[in-house]
Amino acid sequence: MEEVVDIIERWAEASRREDVVSAKIDITYDPSTPPEALAQLANDVNERVRYGVADNPSTPPEVLAQLAKDKSEHVRWRIARNTSTHTEILTQLAEDSSRSVREYVAANPNTLSEVLEELASDEDKDVRRGVAQNPHTPPNTLVGLALDEKEIVREAVALNPHTPPKILMHLANDKSYWVRSSVARNPHTPRDVLSTLANDNNEYVRHSVAANESTPPDIFARLALDEDEGVRRGVAANEATPPDVLAQLAHLTSEENLSVHWYVALNPSTPPDILTRLAKHKDWLVRDAVAWNENTPPDRLAELAQDKDKSVRLEVARNRSTPPNILTVLVSDKDDEVREEATRNNNRASDFVALANAQPNGMEIG
Repeated sequence: MEEVVDIIERWAEASRREDVVSAKIDITYDPSTPPEALAQLANDVNERVRYGVADNPSTPPEVLAQLAKDKSEHVRWRIARNTSTHTEILTQLAEDSSRSVREYVAANPNTLSEVLEELASDEDKDVRRGVAQNPHTPPNTLVGLALDEKEIVREAVALNPHTPPKILMHLANDKSYWVRSSVARNPHTPRDVLSTLANDNNEYVRHSVAANESTPPDIFARLALDEDEGVRRGVAANEATPPDVLAQLAHLTSEENLSVHWYVALNPSTPPDILTRLAKHKDWLVRDAVAWNENTPPDRLAELAQDKDKSVRLEVARNRSTPPNILTVLVSDKDDEVREEATRNNNRASDFVALANAQPNGMEIG
């Protein structure tokens, strides 16, 4: 690698020094860089070059250990966040004087549980938050952090996918709506807790329940009638929302629910019959979303290909599910951009068919 560095330096010798440094930095961030090259660059006088070595997942353990003692805290915290860093180095860095270094140690999934327990009592809230976020933090440690005085720490516990149900139940009653909202977003929050949070007096909490893919169907149905449009949008955008609830949202009056209809039209889980209804929506934004959706029936795409709004026709031209016969029509569209996209999409489809036909037994899909 000494030869590689020499080549780079000769190549840039007529340029300013920054060019040489930039070339070295590019090498340090490349995972395919040989270990011996990273070992040499770890001794570079430029701190930014050492940053890349510290961040690189391919850096050898002995080099990571060396950089864990670097004079720059910016190098050390990069070692602390590197998931290739060994546990003994992380244990060493857990006692670093830099708050940033300890914070990354706390969040690193390789950090030992006993070290996490120690860091859970750190004086800095960001370090404690790192422990609360760590998927390997022991349950008894999360219990203590759920009682932390700082909101951001309790919020991190609420979001942790491994937080025990009993702790989530406790945090569902937290005075902070951000903490309650985090509980509502957690995919492992118990059904009864989600049901309670669906009635929360804060709309952000209810929206988080609506956005959670683990929310039960009956709660989706309840939130579809929520007084807050943002909550209804959350239900409309969720791919886990049942078809009958999406249909319910599609039938709400347009004046009050334009953005809701738009999200229903974009949702890949929306059934074809609902998309057929929304394809006739009076607002072009909704028709545009229907034209984008790959579940839209061909006959509706054919209808939208004649839409008066260019943006709608453009989405039909881009839609990978648009049949060749419709693309052929759009290739002659009056708008240049529509014609270009239709031609590109039609060529892609033709290439795929040609490739399939070239196979001895056809092309296996899926």
